[in-house]
Amino acid sequence: ALSYAQLDPAAQMVFRQLGVIVADFATSLAQLVVVLDTEGQITDVLHRLLRRNLIMYDVVRERWRLHDLVRDLARQHLEAAGEAEAAQWRYTRAVVQMAQEIQDQY
Repeated sequence: ALSYAQLDPAAQMVFRQLGVIVADFATSLAQLVVVLDTEGQITDVLHRLLRRNLIMYDVVRERWRLHDLVRDLARQHLEAAGEAEAAQWRYTRAVVQMAQEIQDQY
């Protein structure tokens, strides 16, 4: 919670929204789920969260991941900010879109 409190508002916003993603994820999924109020790249914010140990990155698989306890913290802040429903809908639409693309390929 202390690490979250020390983040800039944009990083806090990204961190909160990542709480809806239930598994490890690629940067492309984060870009579909996360909405930023300010100009900036989500990848830059992901790297700032990585430096603060709020998110992990698997270099080999090129996947991001939140520890379960950290994800719970992100969700708590997301709900407190009143952003949970919108973020969950963006996540749902992104996953359905990905599933459709996979189905179309095969």
